[in-house]
Amino acid sequence: MEDLYQGGDNIWKIYNYKFEQSKLRNALAKSEDGGLSYAQSKGFSNVDDFIKAEAADIVRNNVPNYNLAPEVIKGIRKLPIGNFIAFPYEILRTGANTITRGLDELASTNKEMQKTWRRRGTGAGPAL
Repeated sequence: MEDLYQGGDNIWKIYNYKFEQSKLRNALAKSEDGGLSYAQSKGFSNVDDFIKAEAADIVRNNVPNYNLAPEVIKGIRKLPIGNFIAFPYEILRTGANTITRGLDELASTNKEMQKTWRRRGTGAGPAL
């Protein structure tokens, strides 16, 4: 059952990875240089490598992943009262990461990346 549950999580992570790539690709394609200057400002020599790395970072840090819980949280989980401690921890972790990412996108000189934050923030705001 655990493998089945984790398999379902993996399907959503793959979906989110592809979805984030699509959002980034669409936003950067509207730039005069196709997003190259933005990718270079983030340390990448081409847009495709940036999009892949950025989408992976978004999924890793903004989608709940209970394997990323620190050892102290994993230890509390073993106590009779701590079965679901990883869930609130992940809510806090992903919420903080969403805000951090949003501030970075909002501070961007790329207008399309600023719009990405507006959409992301609209969805995240009620959840936080």
